[in-house]
Parts: sequence; C-alpha cells; structure tokens
Amino acid sequence: ANNSPVAAEALERIGKLYDIEGQIRGRPPQERTQVRQARAGPLLDSLRDWLRATLSRVSKKSALAKAIGYVLTRWTALTRTRPPSGVNFTALESRLSMICRNRRSSATTMVTASSTSSSRLRP
Repeated sequence: ANNSPVAAEALERIGKLYDIEGQIRGRPPQERTQVRQARAGPLLDSLRDWLRATLSRVSKKSALAKAIGYVLTRWTALTRTRPPSGVNFTALESRLSMICRNRRSSATTMVTASSTSSSRLRP
C-alpha cells in the first residue's frame, strides 16, 4: 500500500490473522477458541512486538508514530476478546491503515511545502 514497507508488513500480519478466522468460521465455539489461542495468540504477540520495535525507529512526532501509539495504547481493548471470540480486526486494521494514509499525506505535504518555499525564494 503506497509502497510503504511498514504498511505492507502491517497488512501482511493482519492478513494472517484474517486467514485464521476464515479457516475456523462456522466451527464450534470451543474449537475456535482453541485455534485462536494456539495460532492467533502468537501472531498477535508478534504484531505487538513489531509495532513496539517500529515505534522505536520512527520520529516520535510523525503521523506513523501517532498511529502506532494509538494502536498500542488501545491494545488491551483490541485484543480483549481474543480467547473466546477473536480480535476486533476491523478496528485494528482501520487504525493501522491510517499509517498508509498518514505517511502518504505527510510526504505530499512535505514535497508541496518544499516546492512552495523554494518558489518564494526565487526572484
């Protein structure tokens, strides 16, 4: 998405979680719970670790840092229902997709501001 390696990585990780949900759809609740705990749990833990690591590498004032911070701050709420009913993937995906939009919009703003500033300096 928008050639952002961070966004691509986030979407790939979320996609794996959706794959698990697709595979267990329609199965008995106890079976879904077991599969989520065994397969989705480690993926969620890995996603949280990756988000934390990514946050430590980006500018604290960037839109990307704010989007990741938002997700991490609400991690418990996003994963609250993890064992019995899965994760609120829609909320998680929605927030992480902001990474794509914010990065693109920030880059566009910087380029536009830079060219506007440059044109003002010319006689």
